[in-house]
Amino acid sequence: MEKRVLTITLVMLTVTLPLLSQRKFTPRTPEQLASLRNLAASCRKPLAGSNRGTQLDDAYNMGYCIGYVRATMAFIGSVKVPDQVVCFPQNVIVQDVQRVIVKYADDHPEKLQEPDWQQVFVALFTAYPCKQPGDTR
Repeated sequence: MEKRVLTITLVMLTVTLPLLSQRKFTPRTPEQLASLRNLAASCRKPLAGSNRGTQLDDAYNMGYCIGYVRATMAFIGSVKVPDQVVCFPQNVIVQDVQRVIVKYADDHPEKLQEPDWQQVFVALFTAYPCKQPGDTR
């Protein structure tokens, strides 16, 4: 049984590795990824809801966006300070935050060249502000 699994694995690798090496993949540098324009572009594909025909570059960008959003949510959720300014609702999910980022980028084209981390914070503060005592929002 183990010999059969090993044989099948070797055959699959022999067939797929040459195909993967022929695919065009252009890794992004941190500078290329660090603008709101590029983050929003990376977040559009997963929101479209279809992975059919996904190219390797698209998969990389989708993973970048989802990882960025999850890390941002985890960071904001774990930092509790007296003057907290971003408060996620209990039921917020990654796709909700992706939509906020894409909408903010669409609504603020003048900010597209700005660093993504700055603009994401502004977008999240706008979408998910913490209620302060006496706040009737």
